[in-house]
Amino acid sequence: MYNKMKEELWWLYDIIALVAVVLCCWLSARKGIFRGAIVLIGCILGVALAFPVSSSVSESIYKTVVRDNNVKTLDKSLGEVEVSEYLGKALENMGYNVIVSGEKLNAILDSDKDIDEQIYKYLNNINGKKVDNEENFRVNLYGAYAEAISDIFSDDIGVYAMKTAENKIRTGKTDAGNVLKMMRAGENRRDIAEIIADDYINDAYITVIKLVAFMILFAVMLFIGILTANSLSGGMRDVDLSTGAKIGGGICGLFTGVTVIIFIAVLVKLCIVMGSNQELFFNNNAIDKTYIFRYAYNIADKL
Repeated sequence: MYNKMKEELWWLYDIIALVAVVLCCWLSARKGIFRGAIVLIGCILGVALAFPVSSSVSESIYKTVVRDNNVKTLDKSLGEVEVSEYLGKALENMGYNVIVSGEKLNAILDSDKDIDEQIYKYLNNINGKKVDNEENFRVNLYGAYAEAISDIFSDDIGVYAMKTAENKIRTGKTDAGNVLKMMRAGENRRDIAEIIADDYINDAYITVIKLVAFMILFAVMLFIGILTANSLSGGMRDVDLSTGAKIGGGICGLFTGVTVIIFIAVLVKLCIVMGSNQELFFNNNAIDKTYIFRYAYNIADKL
């Protein structure tokens, strides 16, 4: 029911897009083709620069500004973590109808042998039967790793960052099993925190930084375009414009409106990201049903 409700407000996105275009056309027509063209150039430059620049600076901003704080937060989260409790609960939630012994699990975590294979053998032996074929089991095991690591850090790391980490773990893009072994061994907590910050949650923060950087750069270029248009036009009044100048300005406003919709789409994507696609209005389900806005969102989604 809730998923259905999330789709019901899709039409608002198309209305917002239409209002943005109409408003830009009207304002630009009032200013004429000269000022409208300058503002349009500013918007086009804003989009053209914001995409590559936001992508190029986001990773360096994460490493220099955000990463150290994340490492400190993750380090504190580790504290006196009993890894076997978190992992045992996750293994029992895999649907294999097993009750895991913390003592046996600790022995596996302390072993030098491959953790995936050891857990597979152990669960097969609990009830004396094979719980699943090895390929399916490994997929489910990665899900258990994701659940365990999420439970350990979820109180201190944002939902979107944690969801990103879970997706990486579930798809086998991380060495989560060995990270859990490191936690159990009580190795340098900062080393573990750095692994999580660099390999698990980094993409989430880099994405947010990209989106914010894009909006800032676009807004700056739009502001510069407006200032330039006003300063170059001198004392020209709106009433002095010919009909042709106003029509030309309206056409420039049409294309300016398209760039503004892209800006709005980036803002919406940021809201969806921060809300982990769970909000009633800011969600992908609603956008997929739109007729106009989804095209701008597809552009924004490339960030």
